[in-house]
Parts: sequence; C-alpha cells; structure tokens
Amino acid sequence: MSNIFLHSLVDTWQMASKVLIILFVALYISQVLMELGLFKKLEFIGAPLAKIANLPQEAGATFVASFGSVLAGNMMIAKLYTENRITKKQTFLSAILNTVPANIRDSLMFQIPVMLPVLGFKVGIVYLSAFFSAGIMKVLFVIVCGIGDKEQQPEKDKKKLKPEEPDEKAKKKIKTILINALVFQKKIFVKLGFIFVLMTYLIFLLINSGIVADITEYAGPVATFFKLPPACAIAIGTYILSPLVGAASIGVMLQNGTLTDIQGITACLLGSILMLPVLA
Repeated sequence: MSNIFLHSLVDTWQMASKVLIILFVALYISQVLMELGLFKKLEFIGAPLAKIANLPQEAGATFVASFGSVLAGNMMIAKLYTENRITKKQTFLSAILNTVPANIRDSLMFQIPVMLPVLGFKVGIVYLSAFFSAGIMKVLFVIVCGIGDKEQQPEKDKKKLKPEEPDEKAKKKIKTILINALVFQKKIFVKLGFIFVLMTYLIFLLINSGIVADITEYAGPVATFFKLPPACAIAIGTYILSPLVGAASIGVMLQNGTLTDIQGITACLLGSILMLPVLA
C-alpha cells in the first residue's frame, strides 16, 4: 500500500513541477495584461452585439461587466428583469451573451498560456479554436434569435446602466504594474497551485489503486469507437475529474508517441464533452 502512495507522489512531482512553472508565468503575464487595461479595450464589443441582436442598451452594459465576472453581469440582468425593464426572452439571450466574455478571457488567460504549451502547438491550437468557436456559436445563436424581435420596453422604463468600475489611476508606471501583478497573482497561484497538486496526487492515487478503472469504463467505449488506444481511456477519464491534469496526461502521450496529433485532439474534445454532465 505504501508503494502506491510513494509512486503517486513521484508521478505528481513529474507532472506538476512542469505545469506549475507554466501556470505561474501564465498567471503573471495575464495579470500584467489586465493591469495594462487589455480587457478594458474589449468593451467596445458589447454595444454593437446588443444592437445587432435587438437587445436593449442594458444588455451591452452587462456584457461589459461579464469581462470582470459573469456572475456580476447576470446579477445585473436579474435586477433588470425583476424591475420589468427587459423581457423574459431578452433576459435569456442576454445571459447567454454574457458567457462569451468568459470564452475570450479564458482563451487569453488559460487556453493560450497554459493549454497550448501543455498540449503542444498543433493539438493546442485546434483545441483553442474549438473552445473559441463555442463563443462564436453562442453569439450567432443570440443574433439569430434576436433578429426580427423589435419588442421594446416603454421609454420611461429605460435607464442607462453602467457596470461599476473600481477607481483607477489615469496612468500607472510599468514598475508599479509589474509589482502589483506579482503580488496579486501570487495569492491566486498559491491557492490554485495547492488545489492542482492535491488534485493531481489524488487522481494518481485513484489511477494507481485501480479505482479510475470505473471511470475508464465510462470513457472506454467512446474511446474505442473513435479508435483511440486503450491507454487513452484513462487520460480521458482523468480529464473528466480535472481538465488540466487530463490535458497534461494527453500531452505526455503526445510527446512519447502514444497518440498522434489527431488522436490527441480527439481525446481532448471527448474529455471536454464527457466532463460536461459531471460538471453540471
């Protein structure tokens, strides 16, 4: 039994040490970009999208707020709906539209800096494209559903709603930005790193003890259908529990030639699909 714990610890170190370095650099760069106001510059997307989809101006404001927090944006929508300032359909479409900033933000902060290096350029870029295209499909869905819908609220009920923004200095010195980003992301990295290492260790315990075999039975038939090697079923099963650990496992299999690029892409997409009911 002690060999299982020790073996799992070694496996955790071999995988986590590389990923943690990538994670630290990725979080730091992402925070610097946020300090420089990169996401602030994306706010112009909200108003045109809301106008094309025949949504009220308030929907554009909640879209902007969702760049900081989807929950915050949806809370604004809920408030508008309870005040009868938007219809039920507009509430539904606005809530879907508010998930798009998460696709953009996660692409810049997680998919590109973390998943791309872990999976390799070829597989990573296809996975990123699939992830990003999900956001595009949601935008198209909102636009199609909103076309021809000219239902508007009474003029007296309309109020321009702006997301609350923290006070910020007009200009920040680069040195201050770099220091602030380091201090802020260090707290996140410690928390995220601890969770990642703990989850990785627990997952390797499950794998080495044979318990993951049950999850593999869930993923196995699907992997077989897509003509993936048997070992890939474990990676897919791991992906269901932890996408980062699963992606790292698939990345290792790509590097040692166990999987081809096409098989690696397929495994990642299957892991994402099978993870959804578990996540829900």
